[in-house]
Amino acid sequence: MRYGIAITALLALGSSADAAAISDRASSGGWGLASILSAFGISVSNDAGKHGPTFSINYNAHGNGVGAWQKAVSHSIPWRNNFQGWSTYKANGVNLGSWLEVEQGNTPNVIPSQYPDEWTFCSAVGKGACGPVLENHYRTWFTTSDIDNFARYGINTIRIPTTYAAWYAVPGSQLYTGNQLAYLRTITNYALSKGMHVIIGLHSLPGGANSLDIGEALGHGNWWYNQTNFDFSMKVVDQVLGFIQTTINPNQITFEPANEPCDDIRNFATPNTISYPNGVNYYNTYLRAVYAKIQKVNRNIPMMISDAFMGASYWAPFWQQGQNIVFDSHFYFFAASGVYSQFVSDITCGQASAAATSFPVFVGEFSIESKYNNTLAARRQIYQSQQYAYAQYLSGSAFWDGKLDVTDRVDGEGTKNDYWSFANLIKDGVVLPGGAINSSFC
Repeated sequence: MRYGIAITALLALGSSADAAAISDRASSGGWGLASILSAFGISVSNDAGKHGPTFSINYNAHGNGVGAWQKAVSHSIPWRNNFQGWSTYKANGVNLGSWLEVEQGNTPNVIPSQYPDEWTFCSAVGKGACGPVLENHYRTWFTTSDIDNFARYGINTIRIPTTYAAWYAVPGSQLYTGNQLAYLRTITNYALSKGMHVIIGLHSLPGGANSLDIGEALGHGNWWYNQTNFDFSMKVVDQVLGFIQTTINPNQITFEPANEPCDDIRNFATPNTISYPNGVNYYNTYLRAVYAKIQKVNRNIPMMISDAFMGASYWAPFWQQGQNIVFDSHFYFFAASGVYSQFVSDITCGQASAAATSFPVFVGEFSIESKYNNTLAARRQIYQSQQYAYAQYLSGSAFWDGKLDVTDRVDGEGTKNDYWSFANLIKDGVVLPGGAINSSFC
């Protein structure tokens, strides 16, 4: 996930005007959702003021880094497969990213570099041309052999991002709708048969969830405050829930209905990623509508809530104890100013506990690239420190990504593949069989 490049490109396209248009819609209030929501017995949320404090990593909270690599603490964590609910579960996970939602920056051999995203690619060449390329990628990028390999290294959880187009052909959308669900069913049922827990997520939403390529397309933010796109989103949710119910074990699947939503790209990945109060109310309206749908279909399906880089603590007050939810936080160090690799493990170990709330918190994405001074020898400690800390203080984590195809150099030693590809970490001996931990900082 190379956010910096995408955001820089978007700002060059004039995101200020886009943000202003979204803001104009936000100020109208109500957003024409009353008739849609009445079917669920809920109304438009108007309680943004209940929010709690934001939480974000303090990248300056660390020691001097001297001797960091000499620390090698061992821990014994049994990565069990018996998911009984997020309040007791410890996930040792990996993302099957850039598979059913193809990210050009992570798979440049699928989408040519002149196209920033799938939307632009398919729009330019036509779905008759982009479709076979994407279908081949779906068929080959992740297979059941990968699931077997991950299981040997202690993986008990897989998180699978999808586009909305995998579920529903929204009129006018240039995202490809093909055989994604057939491939998803094969992998999902196979993982479930191995005792894994599966998280199925919507990385994109109709109209664009965050103005990034992952939200629909670069510059698309019209999911926000839009009755038509809200209604399409509900249709997508229906399809996801129907799919889950027809798997071999629906009670072992969590549904995440949004990923990193943001209504003003200028504030992406900050404590203001979603605007107050309109953005908060709109996002909560969506989440409550999805939750109501889940309750009617299967109360045992947990709903995972993206905290939008604002911290689970911000969103927890909107929910009641006993509701079947889990929060998803994403922690990255590759774009944090001033973060050298020798500080990452110390920062992680010192702050993971502060991300906890009265609800379960899962770290749905993390990597081991730092902003500066990456070293190949330090990878195991940085990986294991996060692996341990997120399981010790939270409900575990999922590494991003299962595979990567990027040979760009990082600051220091190696390429992106060396720090973002779980398959490469296995090959290089960074990840140990069974998910063993012998080199943690904490």
